[in-house]
Amino acid sequence: FILSSPHRLYIMRGTALLRLLCLGVLSQLHLIVAEEQEAIQSVEVDVDGTTMDTADDDTVEQAKHPNSLEVIFENQSGKTVELYWDGDNGGVLQSTLDNTNEITINTFLGHRFYFTPKDSNGSKEHKLYQATMDQYTALITLYDERTMAERGAEFERAKGQWMKAYYDRTGRRWQNYYPREPVTHHYYNATENGQIFTVSTARTHFSVCAPEQLTQADLDQLNALETEWNANPKNTKPLPAKCTEDDHKDDDDCKKLPPGFQIDNDRFYIGKMNDTIYCRPKVDADADANGNLTYEIVNICAHGPRAFRVLNFLSDDEMEHIKAVGQFLGLKRSTVSEEALLTQDRTSQTAWVERDKSFVIDNVIRR
Repeated sequence: FILSSPHRLYIMRGTALLRLLCLGVLSQLHLIVAEEQEAIQSVEVDVDGTTMDTADDDTVEQAKHPNSLEVIFENQSGKTVELYWDGDNGGVLQSTLDNTNEITINTFLGHRFYFTPKDSNGSKEHKLYQATMDQYTALITLYDERTMAERGAEFERAKGQWMKAYYDRTGRRWQNYYPREPVTHHYYNATENGQIFTVSTARTHFSVCAPEQLTQADLDQLNALETEWNANPKNTKPLPAKCTEDDHKDDDDCKKLPPGFQIDNDRFYIGKMNDTIYCRPKVDADADANGNLTYEIVNICAHGPRAFRVLNFLSDDEMEHIKAVGQFLGLKRSTVSEEALLTQDRTSQTAWVERDKSFVIDNVIRR
């Protein structure tokens, strides 16, 4: 599984996990998919604006023109639009893009492109947005009319300056949204392979309780909480009628995780879920003088997408719990793009687990 956000875990199984570990977690991944899916396309634009489909032309390797660049044009406007190359003799249609679809175009510096509504015949009278390709251009996104109206000349000027600064600093063209929201998780600034960061946490591991770790009073308290929960009519509402149909059994509102109940005693934080009782020591045997566990975060990939190794981050019982919750929710075939397309390149199965649905998973995220 992958710790993915402040609110939930992303559970994955399959060969894609190995590829993801090799590639790193990318903020945005653009894939060329099979032609019949047509959600993401790739074409080349010659100097005269004519297009050539490159999907089946992977046998001929050509020298790259010094002024050529690859640009992604993305439609997030909520409507179907047309994309045109702006030539001296009028617009040349490049693609018709449904909402959320995109096209990758190999073009040249100084080329101009513009979006229009569908069936506009290239008329600039109805132009939605125009962009000129420069050295730093990598992604052009058309948003809804209100958003585009808020992005005037000053916005475009600031965006261009930011793109240039990013290119000068990294040697790469920015291929993500602008302005990008700030990162919410702390990120270790590793510069060397094998670099180690030592950190500590008071979030000890949950494990299935041994009989000697529980008193009869603990068991009585847990049973009382469960009895109270079962007596509440809100908690015993039947699932929607549609949940009896095969087409809807996988809907989110047709799956309810068993409730969790939590107490503590002098030595342990205790929780019960699905008839299993878990204990988490208030002070671990391996804790330091402050009661914290110490971890070594080892950087294993400093010069590409960063990857860190943390040993013993999860207990065996925590891993089994996470897998059980994922199985209960129903691991589903992984997809690509916002169109949720199935491809043979990604055959793993995944599930999202909200942290408020499990005290074990909440503790893992806090750790």
